[in-house]
Amino acid sequence: MFTISRSLPVNDRNNPEQVILTRDQVWQGLVFKAENAVPFVPGMTACEVRERSGQQLVRECVYKGDRLRERVTFHPPRAVDFERLSGNVRGTIRNEIEEDENGALHLCFTFSLAVQGIAHNSPEEHAYATAMEGDYVRAIGATLTTIRQLVAEGKLPHNHTADSLQQREESGMFSEQEIAYLKSQRLARLATVSQKLQPDVSPVGFEFDGESFYIGGLNNPATLKYRNVARGNTKVALVVDDLESIDPWRPRFIKIHGRADIVTRKGQFGESPYIRVTPHVKWSMGIDAPAFQGGKPVIKKTTR
Repeated sequence: MFTISRSLPVNDRNNPEQVILTRDQVWQGLVFKAENAVPFVPGMTACEVRERSGQQLVRECVYKGDRLRERVTFHPPRAVDFERLSGNVRGTIRNEIEEDENGALHLCFTFSLAVQGIAHNSPEEHAYATAMEGDYVRAIGATLTTIRQLVAEGKLPHNHTADSLQQREESGMFSEQEIAYLKSQRLARLATVSQKLQPDVSPVGFEFDGESFYIGGLNNPATLKYRNVARGNTKVALVVDDLESIDPWRPRFIKIHGRADIVTRKGQFGESPYIRVTPHVKWSMGIDAPAFQGGKPVIKKTTR
C-alpha cells in the first residue's frame, strides 16, 4: 500500500477573470462529484448511485475502462471519503477543504491504495503511484473548473458575501408585523423538486434573520430536501401558517417563492450545513390587515 497527499489552491487571486469560489460552493461541488463524478474526473465514463444510508452512499463507476464500486462517506462541510470496495485497486481516497494561515482555501486529496498483483515498495508500485498522483492532480483541477462552470450556469450559488450585501440593499420585503410573526413561529413547510421534477414537501423547523430562512437538522445532508437543493434544483417554496382564531375564522400565513442554497453557519443545530431560502416573491394574509374584508380574502403580494 502507498499513501500520497497533495493540495491545490482553490482560488488564484492574481487572476481577475477567475470566479472566486467560497467554501460552501466547493463543498456543494464535492457533493455533486460524489453523486456523479463523470463531469469532474477525466477518465470517468459512468457513475451511478446504488445505495444510500445516512451520511453514506454506495456508487458504481467506470474509470479508464475498469468497473469499480465505492462507499462514499460525507463529513460536512469539510471532507468526503471514498472507499474502494471492488476492482484491482483497493483502499481509501479523501477530498478535503482546508484553509492556510492566511485563510486561503485549498482542495486537498490523500489516497492510501494497494494494487493487486504488485508488491509493496516495488518499482512497479512506485511507477503506479506516480502516475496516479498525476491523474489526481489533474482531477482536482478539473473538479475546480467544473464547480466554476456550475456557478456560472446558476446551478450553484454565487459568492455569498455578494449575496449578503444584495440582501441588505434590498430591504423592505417583510413588514415589522410579518417579521414578528415569523419569529414567533417554529414550523414551516418547504417544497423542493428532484432532478426528475418530482415535488416534495417537508415540515421543517426554521430560523429567520429578517431577510432569509435557514433550515437545518440533525442529519441535514441525508434528507431529500437537502439533496434536491445540493443537486442544483434551487427553486423552492415555503409556507408558514397558523390559525389565530377558529371562531371567527382567522387564518394567517406567509408564502414564499425563492431560491435555496447550502451554507455553513452556527444555528440551532450547531455549526453545520443549512438550507438557506432567499425570498423573491412573498404573499401574506391576516398579519398586517384582517384576513377578510367584505367577505373576500385580503392577500398582500410583495416582489423583490
